[in-house]
Amino acid sequence: MYGKLFEQTFTGSMMGAGADIFAVWSFAIANLKPTNDVAHVELNPKHVSALIGMTTEKVEAALKFL
Repeated sequence: MYGKLFEQTFTGSMMGAGADIFAVWSFAIANLKPTNDVAHVELNPKHVSALIGMTTEKVEAALKFL
């Protein structure tokens, strides 16, 4: 699956949120699963941290922020 990232993603309300936030957000968008006009994503912080090279604690903090 893929998701769209728009210019406003980086200049809008999340501007300056930090690389960790954008990494997790981008990962979530790329892994969306559409179901009946709604998109769902399940994220396991341990799995995400291994895939994108972050600590589990940083992934959990990014998810809490998001």
